[in-house]
Amino acid sequence: NSARFDTNTLAAVKPGVDGALAEISLQMERYLNAPAENVEALEVVCAEFHRLLGVLKMVGLDGLAVFCAEFERVLSELKENPEQVSNLHRDVLRRALFAVTHFLDAMDDGADNATLRLFPQFEELQQLRGLETAFELDLFYPNLAVQLPQQILNPPRQDGAAARLKVLRGHYQQGLLRWLRQEDVPAAVQLMQQSLGGAIFCEPQDDSRAFWWVAYGLLDCMKLDGLPPEMNVRKLLGRIDQQMRMAAEGEGGHAGEVQPVLNEMLYMIGRSHAAGEQVKAIRQVYSLDEYLPEVSTMQFGELDQQLSIMRDQL
Repeated sequence: NSARFDTNTLAAVKPGVDGALAEISLQMERYLNAPAENVEALEVVCAEFHRLLGVLKMVGLDGLAVFCAEFERVLSELKENPEQVSNLHRDVLRRALFAVTHFLDAMDDGADNATLRLFPQFEELQQLRGLETAFELDLFYPNLAVQLPQQILNPPRQDGAAARLKVLRGHYQQGLLRWLRQEDVPAAVQLMQQSLGGAIFCEPQDDSRAFWWVAYGLLDCMKLDGLPPEMNVRKLLGRIDQQMRMAAEGEGGHAGEVQPVLNEMLYMIGRSHAAGEQVKAIRQVYSLDEYLPEVSTMQFGELDQQLSIMRDQL
């Protein structure tokens, strides 16, 4: 289990991506130097970004795709209002494009696919659009194709799993209601966690058990009071309940529905101040520390990237 991106996939698309970024850089400079006279240059930039987004999503560089989509939004707004182009816009856009190029080069040199290293530039792009708050979670895309521990995979699926899940969901909802009302919070969290622990073995012996294993770990963080106060876990607990409903009704849940919830749970676990044995296991299996810049050790490729950005700013 690793945060490294598949080198063969990256090698296959990087020449085309580098070519697109070079064209974007050339045309963007033309536009930024004289916005009113070079509207067609911005059209080229937006078209290249749109094509680039498709490639990034196709190969699974979802975090980088989110970053580039934000870049494209800024450019689209400028297209409608070229008179708004300022020195701040020029500096932020150049830094952002520079960061994307060096992020890809660092990955090519073996760095982790930790898109959160681009968060300072992502935050600047959002501020250009008037957004006061940016969220790290938007760029947090850990590799979910991991090998789960055998103690999670080995136990056979329980008989009457669907009926059992409905009972477990009822218990989970009882605990959630008591937690929302702040009635005997430790007992409420324990009841929810027991329900999630039972749900793990109502699933087939495959990676569908990951969701419930991670959710169980999230409740561990709550029990240990390890989640930072700014994290809103209330909505996430409700989304876990919806996944339990779909599983009980045999719907399972599509990857597009499960992945955002799983990402958010893993982000909260990665940011938790306290960690029991299960949380430590989840962090290790999903290599969470490697996705969090403040925790992970910067590798040589990433160090070069940061130094280049600092040199460009100077």
